[in-house]
Amino acid sequence: IWSLKQVISGIFNSEQALMPDAQQQQLLQLLSRQNADGSFNGNDAAELLDSCGLNGMATCTKLEAYASQANAAERSQLVQTLAVLVLLQHSYAALKDQWQRAEKKARRYVDHAVGAKLGAVMDLVAA
Repeated sequence: IWSLKQVISGIFNSEQALMPDAQQQQLLQLLSRQNADGSFNGNDAAELLDSCGLNGMATCTKLEAYASQANAAERSQLVQTLAVLVLLQHSYAALKDQWQRAEKKARRYVDHAVGAKLGAVMDLVAA
């Protein structure tokens, strides 16, 4: 049986374990950019993709080709949203349980904007 002092001591000693690591912090910052409609804010798609080791410009070109199916006013935000989806799959796969809901919401946004169901997002950027 644990004493109250042991329980309280354990809580304070485990505080470090409750702090998110650097990758989780980055993920939280990224997810905080999602809008209510599922899209993601920003105009740094190429930089995001470069940060995870993908060729940002080449990858953006592929995403822009897919986004060309949407109306012109939505294309920039659509590319940004697709870039975030690629980044989540590529760099945060181990944390998928933390971003699955955001992905589902983003996919609905993409499907609506393009008028077609998005398949495997990584297929968009495959060679």
